[in-house]
Amino acid sequence: HHQGMSIVALANVLLDGVARRWGMADAHIQAVGSLLHERVPREVAPLPHPLEPTPQPLALARAAGGPRHLVPGVAALSPTQLLSNGRYQVALRPNGAGTSRWSGHGLSRWRDDALADDRGHFFFLRRGDQLRPVSLTQHPAPDPSAHYSSQLHVDRMVLDASWSGLHSRITVWVSPEDDIEFRQVELHNLGDTDLSLELISAFEPTLAEPRADEAHPAFSNLFVQARWHAVQQALVFERTPRLGSERVLCLAHFLAESDPPVTALRLQTDRQAWLGRNRAVSRPRAALQPLPSAHAVAAAGDAGGVPLDTGLDPMCALAAHLRLAPGGKLRLVFATAVADNPAVVHAVVDTYRQPSHVQRSSLMSATMAAVRARVLRLSA
Repeated sequence: HHQGMSIVALANVLLDGVARRWGMADAHIQAVGSLLHERVPREVAPLPHPLEPTPQPLALARAAGGPRHLVPGVAALSPTQLLSNGRYQVALRPNGAGTSRWSGHGLSRWRDDALADDRGHFFFLRRGDQLRPVSLTQHPAPDPSAHYSSQLHVDRMVLDASWSGLHSRITVWVSPEDDIEFRQVELHNLGDTDLSLELISAFEPTLAEPRADEAHPAFSNLFVQARWHAVQQALVFERTPRLGSERVLCLAHFLAESDPPVTALRLQTDRQAWLGRNRAVSRPRAALQPLPSAHAVAAAGDAGGVPLDTGLDPMCALAAHLRLAPGGKLRLVFATAVADNPAVVHAVVDTYRQPSHVQRSSLMSATMAAVRARVLRLSA
């Protein structure tokens, strides 16, 4: 990476600023080109008093114990739902954007930008032969014909999307026992024709401290490797430590439960293949690849998994092909587990590939949240 930057700098000097001309020819750079001529202000006047938070309108008052219903995009500032078991944290906004962290390390790429809000763990839906998928939340790729809403519960977040012939519901919660996050997707066919759908779970894994990833994401990406574990049907990402003091972080993303069972899966671990070049996050190419062949799985063995190409920018995308009959319903639960020991991650994946443990985690999450609220004497 540093050698490449040196070559660009030399070419810029020897070829009369060709690299600078190429950069300034981009419309995005032209839009902010005037900032390059700004001088650093000599004095910055401090604010005499900190800004007071805007008081919550009385119209948002709700019945005690009930969820909080929100329509994303209506208010300039939306509340953020925080879910945690003390180690694994999820911050989620009503529009679907958010981040997941574990022990101070970011699991998915995040930029705290209230205007764009295009980073986080999203679900995309592709119908039939449609090339461009739409998101099941208002961000990042909304469907103009859909109506989006959300509900904030004590222990979970519910994100709804409604079309004339289809309804989807995403429920997010964190296990109070293990460091694992669940995102349950329910689809209901309200029409009278069969629906051929592809549901895609996608996020950018970082496994790094958020400040380090924001300072130099390209350099941080070089140390993330991806593997496919066929026995567990899981995408596993591992960060190789640069220094002896760094921890080895391992993340697994897998389909914990599906009703009815799903057999056709596809994946993508290269962000350039997923997003494309010079494309907005709201218009991904969503190019997917089939699972590794049986020969590749046999050659890799059960322990190591099949190495996958992440290019220069890793991506985690796991897709399931679905067929939904008229009036039919289906439920899929995607899970993300993390630890600093790969053996622990694989043990957690084995545990939560059993539907009974997924149901237990949902009940325990609701129970523990109610107990904490009672102990802390917190009302709804």
